[in-house]
Amino acid sequence: MPVQFRTRTRGTARQVGQRFPVIEKKKLPPRISIKRPTYGNRDSGISDITYMPPNEDKEGYIEFKFDGHKISGAIRLVDKEDSIGQWSTSGRPIVFLDKKIGIGWIKYLSLHELLERFLQNRYNIPWQPYGHLISDEIERREFLKSHPKSEWEQYSKQVKQVSRMNQGGKLGSKRANLERAFEVLAEKRRQLTWAERGLDGIVQK
Repeated sequence: MPVQFRTRTRGTARQVGQRFPVIEKKKLPPRISIKRPTYGNRDSGISDITYMPPNEDKEGYIEFKFDGHKISGAIRLVDKEDSIGQWSTSGRPIVFLDKKIGIGWIKYLSLHELLERFLQNRYNIPWQPYGHLISDEIERREFLKSHPKSEWEQYSKQVKQVSRMNQGGKLGSKRANLERAFEVLAEKRRQLTWAERGLDGIVQK
C-alpha cells in the first residue's frame, strides 16, 4: 500500500504547506458495554426457571437462563454434604444437597450450585474467592423476589449451622469483596465476547 501524505494547514508560517506521511493507527476492539446486576438490585438476571423438587427416591430437576445461556441440572439429596451443596465435577450436571436443608429452600441452593459451576466452566471463575460470592448474591436476589428478608436470614443461618456441624465446627470460607467479584465477572464476559467475535485478534494492517 503506497504511503499517503497530507499538507499541513495549521502552525507557524514555516510549518504551513509542509507535507507529512499519514500513519494509520492500530485498530482496537470496540468497548463492549455489558449490563450487569449491581449490588442491592432486586433483578437477579435469571429467567425462565423450571423446577421439580427431589425426594428420597427420585432426583429433582432445575433449569433456568442466565447470561443468555440455558443452565440445567439434576438435584440429588444425600445424607451428608459438608458444604451443604456441591456440584459434580465430571459427567452430567448434578447438584448434591444435604437432606437437612428444608424442601422449600432446595430450589435456591440448587440455583446457587449450578451458577458456580457455570461461572467456572464458562468464564473460568473458580468458586473461591469470587464464584461463591457472585452465586450467593444472585441467589439472594432471586430468593427475595418471592420471600421476605427475614426468611432469607433464617435460611442463611440454617445453611451456616448445618455446614458448621458437618465440618466439625469449622467454616473454611474465604471472603472477598462482592463489588470486585462482579467487576471480575464483567471483565471475563468482555474478554470472552471479544474472543468469540474475533475482536481480540485485530492488529494494525
